[in-house]
Amino acid sequence: MTPNTSQEKNRYCAACGTKMEKNNDRCPSCKALGGNVDIQGLPEVGAGGVGYAKDLSDPGFHKLKGKTRIITLVFIFALSVILAVVLLILKVSPIMAAAVAGALFVVIAVPYLLSTRRKKSWEGTVEEKKILSAMSRYDNLNTRHKYRIIFKTTDGKRKVWTDDHLYARVFGYLNEGDRVRYIGQIGTKCAFEKYDKSADIEIMCVSCCALNDARQKYCVTCGCLLPKGQPVFR
Repeated sequence: MTPNTSQEKNRYCAACGTKMEKNNDRCPSCKALGGNVDIQGLPEVGAGGVGYAKDLSDPGFHKLKGKTRIITLVFIFALSVILAVVLLILKVSPIMAAAVAGALFVVIAVPYLLSTRRKKSWEGTVEEKKILSAMSRYDNLNTRHKYRIIFKTTDGKRKVWTDDHLYARVFGYLNEGDRVRYIGQIGTKCAFEKYDKSADIEIMCVSCCALNDARQKYCVTCGCLLPKGQPVFR
């Protein structure tokens, strides 16, 4: 992966995860040129390292999840307020308008918060990968690929992961035989970390699934910390 050109800049600094301003040549926080880690002379192969990332409590892993939850809750609250205003315009009593708006917020927000709560983490290996064909609900019922990965966990169970083109990158990133863990604290559809990333020149972000140069520290797409092990240069 080559450094970004002036026409194709990072959205977030790869050195510290700070959001980049559109026309800035340097990170506003750490002053990294172009928002990139100084990787001159550092080999791509081996930079991802061997072993799982150690400190999953680091807020850098949870930046996107936190921002997304706040934005979503603000949006749900705004919808509730708009509904209350509409009901007041229709001359519904203020108490009734507030009750209906509050009920709407609870009905939408509670299931959302439950769906984004911490999930159970597990470790295992990629046992099988398969591309399935399915009729799309969105594209006029045209055939669209569906991806399936079967994992065998360390306690002998099997986990089945399936998704469509939105997460095809996960399917391409993981290979049969890879030792992986699912990071339940993050809980996204792509929260998979390989144990051995030493042969990869790119690392998948566990928050947004963007691929990043293995020599970088943070995802240039969402600003989250990249899961890296101990570097191994051969």
